[in-house]
Amino acid sequence: MKKLLIYSWLPCLVAMFMCATFTACDDDDDVNYSTAILGTWYMGEEGNCIFNEDGTGKEIDNDGWSRPFTYTLNGNELNIWFEKDSEGIVVKIQISGNKAKITESYYYYYEDGELEYDYEDAGMTHYVTKITE
Repeated sequence: MKKLLIYSWLPCLVAMFMCATFTACDDDDDVNYSTAILGTWYMGEEGNCIFNEDGTGKEIDNDGWSRPFTYTLNGNELNIWFEKDSEGIVVKIQISGNKAKITESYYYYYEDGELEYDYEDAGMTHYVTKITE
């Protein structure tokens, strides 16, 4: 069940950080991720993901379902936490203009009071497009 919930917001992460083509990694050195991430990211058929300046955000699917989250950035490492569901994800992001690439690192969640980690999708890459600032 936990994994199902995690997969429901994965496209949100994808939407906010991926791009269809990237050139050299050196281009990422000039990206200020704390401002580049802000706005609404389109995640395809799954809906949108909104990142606010105060470290909060919301995942919204195309049927109107939504859930809030908080996030932190450490360089290009993004950590998203869904308090309501006691689960989160850590990803590496590359942003170039209004496109982003997300590479999954791991999921984490609490089960029976214990922190659990899931590396099953580590290395999976997704591409998303920013639609508003």
